[in-house]
Amino acid sequence: MVPWDTVNETAPSRLAEHLPLTRSPRGGRKYLCPFCGGRNFSPLKRAWYCYSGCGGHAYSNVDTAARLWELQPADACRQLADLLGIAVGEEPPWREVAAHGSDETAAVLGLTAGAGRYEWNCPVCAGAGTLRSYRRRWRCRGSPCAGDAQQGWKGHVDVAMGVWGTTPADACFRLAAALRGSPPRTAPPRPEPPEEPGPRERALAVIRTRPGCREPAALYELLLAHLRMGSLGRAELARRRIDAAAAEAYGFRSTEPGEWQRRVLPLMSAFSDEELLAAGFPRVAPPRADARARGSPWWPGRGRAPLLVIPVWDDLRLAGVRFRNLADPEASRCPRYVSPKDANPDAPFNAAALARASPALHVVEGELNAYVLLSEPYRAVAVGLPGAWTWQDAWGLRIPDATRQVVGWFDADAAGRKGAARIRDSLARTRGVEWARRRWRTVLLDRDACDLHREWRLGALLRRAPWVHQDVGPLWSDAEADIQPPDGRPP
Repeated sequence: MVPWDTVNETAPSRLAEHLPLTRSPRGGRKYLCPFCGGRNFSPLKRAWYCYSGCGGHAYSNVDTAARLWELQPADACRQLADLLGIAVGEEPPWREVAAHGSDETAAVLGLTAGAGRYEWNCPVCAGAGTLRSYRRRWRCRGSPCAGDAQQGWKGHVDVAMGVWGTTPADACFRLAAALRGSPPRTAPPRPEPPEEPGPRERALAVIRTRPGCREPAALYELLLAHLRMGSLGRAELARRRIDAAAAEAYGFRSTEPGEWQRRVLPLMSAFSDEELLAAGFPRVAPPRADARARGSPWWPGRGRAPLLVIPVWDDLRLAGVRFRNLADPEASRCPRYVSPKDANPDAPFNAAALARASPALHVVEGELNAYVLLSEPYRAVAVGLPGAWTWQDAWGLRIPDATRQVVGWFDADAAGRKGAARIRDSLARTRGVEWARRRWRTVLLDRDACDLHREWRLGALLRRAPWVHQDVGPLWSDAEADIQPPDGRPP
């Protein structure tokens, strides 16, 4: 019998020292991908992920070992089991671990006692004194744990997973060995060295300690104050049937041909190199220039492309800006949409809408699509994303419980469905499966919101509100295993 599940449940980071992987020049926990040769092959919680040539594909421990060792999957699995000390056919001792008492388990795991009797600091949510021990189980009253599908109830293995940061099977084996009084089967994983801060992080640290330096938000605000809405920007908004005057009042701007030299460069000359780097406009030396050449600040297309400047507001704070190329991307050698270099906005477009309690919060792909929804005559509560991959777990925590539905607007293709599933899984992780199942809805469209608005069809869709009575079952048919709702209630 080949121990597929037990080997693949082992945390990939613990296998790195056993596999002939080559460190990536990018540093951190990245390796060279054995499948495509890319430089972004990383061990995550349950699998190895390649974000280079494989396009975000996930590989199991056995798949990775088989590729590196040039073995059949079954042979690679047996060899990994031997390295990890896993007997062929051995299953995690769930019942043995569950039979032990909570006090004994707390002593083995080294939990920190809280202020009251039977109270402990929770290793899962880091709540102080929120974990209550019962005879053979636990319950945490901290909001992150109490809002999960088990309503805060945990077994010994769940607590061990929080302490060791590993998978259920691995935590069960290690906890069983510790409770027997024998040394663990494998040594605890060595902590990874912290990643070296990048150039932008170092620049941010400098400007926050140097008197008189300005944060990136100040540069963005001055940029919007310095620019105006030109004829090409107005034409682009008119093509989408967007009121240019209202958009300009919101903060939209444009740069027309020649304005990079006349307006942008003189403004940026007033900022230090660290301030420009922190805001995403580092100085770039021209090709074949002298090594001592200072260069000009980075700008999308270096003035070759007229741009629509999109402000990303988080209430009264300007979290960042985005640019839309108004010319042909190939001819201008500038992408259609681009953010400042290594400085993506740290909030979604119109982020203040996240905290508004409303019948429906619309999460829309595309800032202009979101702007159409929130402007007249619709005035919907909407936030915009450059892409579903930009969604962050922390944003889901800002949504109040009074919001009835969180509606994702995506294209009706494979990429759109994948983007919807990404945000759905994020909400389930951060707010709990039941919370997400009651609220998450999806609208898959062949035409985006701007197209529907231009064709006078968006108002009818909002009045019909198909998400209110949507069957949520198909939305969860491909949910990740670790966020699926449990079959039974807590013990």
